[in-house]
Amino acid sequence: HRVTTYDHVREIVNNTEGRIGISPCMCREGAKRRGEPCKVTGRVETCMCFGDWADHFIKLGAREITREEALDIIRQNEEDGLVLQPTNYRKLDFICSCCGCCCGVLKIHKVLPNPAVQWAHNFYAEVDAELCTACGICVEKCQVNAVTMDEQSKCAAINLDRCIGCGNCVARCPSDAMRLLKVEVEAVPPDEKTDLYRILAQKE
Repeated sequence: HRVTTYDHVREIVNNTEGRIGISPCMCREGAKRRGEPCKVTGRVETCMCFGDWADHFIKLGAREITREEALDIIRQNEEDGLVLQPTNYRKLDFICSCCGCCCGVLKIHKVLPNPAVQWAHNFYAEVDAELCTACGICVEKCQVNAVTMDEQSKCAAINLDRCIGCGNCVARCPSDAMRLLKVEVEAVPPDEKTDLYRILAQKE
């Protein structure tokens, strides 16, 4: 699975030439119907589609939105602390905005011992102990249980076996103690969906 940052998605939205659609999150709707409403956000319309996929899903009932509306939804998703999961290839067709309580993928992530190796991510979080005030917001906003509070040092601690570099802890840290660092080897997804399927077929 692939994860990206909000800066990257804003760049994509600002440069897209096709239509943009917004649709309800299937995971969040399913959880609500099971009597397990989302603990992270009360909004359901969070998942976006672009270009040809937007044309297709708008015909099926997705709502067409403007670039300005898309950027406002992205802002709200960032404030809520949702994890951005785009397509596993560089031509972005859709992007899900996921929470750790409803998303099937993130829920599985939480029960694995070293889940970060299952993700294609180019960043990881780091905390500046001198700036950290132990407010706990980063622990609350992390959707994959990668951040804990060290009671002895009174400082946030990041488990790199769990961190997927989504940046939610960085965006919401009031003391600027969190930052994202680049991984040593960048994960570069294939260009198109057909390239992805070709790679998967070769591995079988």
